[in-house]
Amino acid sequence: MRPVKIVERGYDRHLFVLAREARNKSGHKPPPGGLGSKYLTKLKLILPVGKYRVWNLLTTAGGISSWLAHECRGDPVPGRPFGMTWRDGSSEEAMVVYMGEKHSSFRFRWRGGAEVRFYLHGRLTTLTLEVEYPKTRSGEARLVSELPFWTFALANLKSVALGGPDLRNDLPGRISKAGFIDRFQGTKVTSASVA
Repeated sequence: MRPVKIVERGYDRHLFVLAREARNKSGHKPPPGGLGSKYLTKLKLILPVGKYRVWNLLTTAGGISSWLAHECRGDPVPGRPFGMTWRDGSSEEAMVVYMGEKHSSFRFRWRGGAEVRFYLHGRLTTLTLEVEYPKTRSGEARLVSELPFWTFALANLKSVALGGPDLRNDLPGRISKAGFIDRFQGTKVTSASVA
């Protein structure tokens, strides 16, 4: 299986999407237990706002509910779960694994054994999102099915960070009552293959 590289240049020319099976440059699989035993989605986004503003959007209940979940219960604290409720009424919990010093990184365990990691770096605020899935058929299917979710979530994060509209909400002139993200969350992927 070869790595797959997808580059999105539509909505935001600074959004780069890389969905791949982890392999080193020589094409050989890394040793068991390393990154090669997981599937990885990696997205990078430049946000022309202060690092502290982005950190608050990523790590507070109010911030998370402004761009990701419809409602967030409890501020994320290392070692403790926090709850998220979606627009369709369903809810789930995530467990905070790590919060870096100096507003640099934030990690939590997500549904189905996935780990979500946010890194903030650079002179311009550059956000890197990595979502690591178990190396199973369901992990591979989730990597493929959640890629649009995370791409939209980062576009919405940028819009909210810049003081623009929340792209999940009804906007004037929209034909559909449900936005892209609302339709996506209702879909179920049973199998997928990355070739």
